[in-house]
Amino acid sequence: MSDLNLFLANMYRQLRFLVFCFLCIFFWCDPAQALSLREGKHEGFTRFVLDIPRGGTLVSKEQKPSLKTLTLILQGKICADLRAHPKVNSKVIRSWRVEGRPQRQCRVRFFLHKDLRLKRAFILANPSRLVVDLSEKQLQLLKKQSPQVMTISVEPWQAEPPIKPTTYLFHPFLLEKPFRPTIVIDAGHGGHDPGSISCQGHYEKTVTLKASQVIAAELKKAGRYHVVLTRHRDVFVPKRQRFAIAREARADFLISIHADNHPSKKLRGLTIYTLSAKASDKEAARLSKQENKSEFLEDLDFTANTTRDVSNVLIDIAQRSSKNTALMLAKNFHGCLSEKKVGKIMTLRSADLAVLKAPDTPSILVELGYLSNVKDEKLVRSVSYQKKLAQSLINALDRYFKKV
Repeated sequence: MSDLNLFLANMYRQLRFLVFCFLCIFFWCDPAQALSLREGKHEGFTRFVLDIPRGGTLVSKEQKPSLKTLTLILQGKICADLRAHPKVNSKVIRSWRVEGRPQRQCRVRFFLHKDLRLKRAFILANPSRLVVDLSEKQLQLLKKQSPQVMTISVEPWQAEPPIKPTTYLFHPFLLEKPFRPTIVIDAGHGGHDPGSISCQGHYEKTVTLKASQVIAAELKKAGRYHVVLTRHRDVFVPKRQRFAIAREARADFLISIHADNHPSKKLRGLTIYTLSAKASDKEAARLSKQENKSEFLEDLDFTANTTRDVSNVLIDIAQRSSKNTALMLAKNFHGCLSEKKVGKIMTLRSADLAVLKAPDTPSILVELGYLSNVKDEKLVRSVSYQKKLAQSLINALDRYFKKV
């Protein structure tokens, strides 16, 4: 009888273990969900929408080395769902491949049937869906430009806010606020345009690129702003193309980063510029002449049916609105820099600077310091100084968007 009791006890323990394993598998497994893909042509772009029942997050996006390949960094259960559905019946997407990454992230490569340029990508909720817009029209325009210009339009972006209306001309004070305002950081000069040369032989184009990358990284870390860079490497970007990048990103602000030079080696300090037809002083007039040498601003064509006179009036009104908005940010930024005592801060200045003339994007130009001064030259190349500038800029942006 004792042997029978021992046998039954062992069987009970084994059965209990099997039930426990079954419950673990039932509750802990992560079954992939069926995905629904739909697509359609819109004016100027093709959109495909991927329903993601269990949700997910878009971390970043890029399109390289080929325009037939689109790469998204995603996070969440969407990774398992995509991995379980490698085949797709689509006129746009040939296939996709999912690669694992840390922190429940994955890299998804979408292979397209033909060359299409990424216009935007974002995730919407209720119900959760991934939306990707691909443009053939913009691709044709880019093919007419030099290869150098074409490469700068492809950058990794963060998950971006909902699409803003494309028809407004003025800065959208009264429009519904996006989840995260878009800030375009513009590294001055580049490529065959070196800008100023420092007392130690460093090019302004290199200094501004590195500073812009640090500032952009700090803005992204804050998590409150969608950040776009006009260039990621040493390439020349015309002013018109910088405006186009800001406009395509529906930028709330364009912040152009530069470093000054002066015959007097003693002059130093950071200066913030806003747009003005008349320079605020002789130094502003000198800078305007110097910075505008790289190229002339081309006419901005709003619509094919609008007369030149009407276009000029619209541009003038839009610039006036953008100027006022930019001045608000410039004052906030100047105040935050002074509070934090970030180096020597010069007074606010205004000048007729070409890079600030985007009519529908409020823009400011920041001269980090004077490369002709030994102390400033060392300071503007310092990462710690660049991070302090970035923190002051974040504070200034926070103050502005709290008011609007």
